[in-house]
Amino acid sequence: MLPDRPFIEIIHQDLLTRAECQIALEVSRLAGGIRVAEDFAPGPTERGAPAPDMVIAGISADPPRLIRALKRELRARPERRAIVLLTLDELGVLPLLVRAGVRGFVLDDHAAADIVPAVRAVASGGAFLTARLLQACAGAPGRERRGQGELALTLREQEVLGLIAAGLSSKAIARRLDLSVRTIETHRLNIRKKTGARDRRDLVRIAGRFGLAVRFGRQDGFPLPESPASPGFHEE
Repeated sequence: MLPDRPFIEIIHQDLLTRAECQIALEVSRLAGGIRVAEDFAPGPTERGAPAPDMVIAGISADPPRLIRALKRELRARPERRAIVLLTLDELGVLPLLVRAGVRGFVLDDHAAADIVPAVRAVASGGAFLTARLLQACAGAPGRERRGQGELALTLREQEVLGLIAAGLSSKAIARRLDLSVRTIETHRLNIRKKTGARDRRDLVRIAGRFGLAVRFGRQDGFPLPESPASPGFHEE
């Protein structure tokens, strides 16, 4: 569990982006301390310098190196959290980042506006994606999103989404999670609103991008149905 005001390290090649994120976090008073750097350099810090509770990193000129570094750091300290800033052209590395343990994703050119809600969501144990990134993952058209233009899936919503993608009905999910069917239906509605998903196919595509079906469906030993349910949400 992260402290109420985590120590945050911002790593980005662009000076302006680093400054915008730092200013946004300082104004919000979310961080107990902030350190900025141009490149990810894991290893011993200066004497007396605290290790960051959260890392905010941009995709560098060498994405594999960044992914390896983040994976190493997050495995060494499982309580640490990570947020990555990326562009729509860099979506190909997103599944690798998820498998490395990253749970927050912000569009690089909207970092100043989205970094504060991203930090709030990830620090509390949830996940965060901007609406544009999620729509791109789902292959949805680039329609504008009402409200704040941000997405934050809770851990429970991630779990429900993964089980939906694994082929379970609302009744089966309710039994699996020891919740009421009404509660599961509420989670489904919230997930659809946040993701802009139109049907089950969209949800399956989104969950697949983030490895949720594997994490919450197959790896926990829960049997999957022999044949996938039909598209839509009418069957539950």
